[in-house]
Amino acid sequence: MVRWEERFGPYAPFGSRLLRARRPAQRGTDVALLQYLHNTLRTLLDQPYGVAVNVDGVWGPATEAAVRALQHRFGIRADGIVGPATYFTLGHGVGAHTTYGGPPLASRTLVQGNTGGDVFVLQNRLALYRYSDALGQPPNGTFGATTAEALKQFKADAGAAGDTGLSQEPVADGPTFDALCLYTHAGGRAIFGGRNGLDVALVQKLLRSAGLYHGPVDGRYSPLAAAAVRAFQQKNGLSVDGIVGPATFLALGRANPQPAPHPLPSPHL
Repeated sequence: MVRWEERFGPYAPFGSRLLRARRPAQRGTDVALLQYLHNTLRTLLDQPYGVAVNVDGVWGPATEAAVRALQHRFGIRADGIVGPATYFTLGHGVGAHTTYGGPPLASRTLVQGNTGGDVFVLQNRLALYRYSDALGQPPNGTFGATTAEALKQFKADAGAAGDTGLSQEPVADGPTFDALCLYTHAGGRAIFGGRNGLDVALVQKLLRSAGLYHGPVDGRYSPLAAAAVRAFQQKNGLSVDGIVGPATFLALGRANPQPAPHPLPSPHL
């Protein structure tokens, strides 16, 4: 894959600005990620909403229509503006929805020794895939040696998949954050009743694969989805609270040995 920033530049950290109809049209990597994640969510759901959009990094009428359809599907004010509530439905916390105490993921470069909510999110996203073995323990918000190793493995997998925009240093920077959004679709927040969206759909998909969830993949954290999470937690010796948090993300990752750059179901660009 051609480096995301080169294909869809200029670079704009995902969640760093409101996305909406403007003149001239907004363009950038964050618009492209929005388009991509909309398509990904549609692909995950048993009954997709709206229509797929072209991933071109330019805000246009089709992208606005897709945003309104997403907002309508998940009970957000359907104003066609991508703000904190819509980012949150895509599993990314900013503004009033910043998770784990902040700062938001992609708001600063992360290196070993950093602590904070963005490190929690980085670890959660890595924990949900084969990098759980490298992490070794539930995410804790501290960027240590095990997080560095998990991040290096993720970057190596992304490079093998053709993403040449990542250095192999254990540093999370702009290209890394874009890759995390592209290839990992949960971990940006804890999941419990009232939280719906992309990350919920992925967890439903994983629990269905494990034979524990028998409801629709609809991105809604329903009582049926919560029951499946509790069954998974009990099976794996976790606290049975029905909340998908760091320990549950790690256990899901141990049951999901796939690398993150895997067609789980990422749409073609």
